[in-house]
Amino acid sequence: MTLDVDARTEWTTTGAAYCGAVLGAVAVIAHELYIVLFSNYPIADPFLHVMIEMAVVVPGGAMAFAAIATIRSWYLRTR
Repeated sequence: MTLDVDARTEWTTTGAAYCGAVLGAVAVIAHELYIVLFSNYPIADPFLHVMIEMAVVVPGGAMAFAAIATIRSWYLRTR
């Protein structure tokens, strides 16, 4: 049994990068809420902790989603 769906539309890299950045920001916010609830700050300055995570996770999510969209679009063009 196979899934017989013909998805010929390409994903835009910009839209996928935006979705990845938003998902990364949501993940950081959820992580910070967890840290606040359990009062377990790894360093003395919580603002520095939040900014370091935002600076790493948000662009990382954007790049990962943009790469996935690029690979999927390339795969659809070569099929």
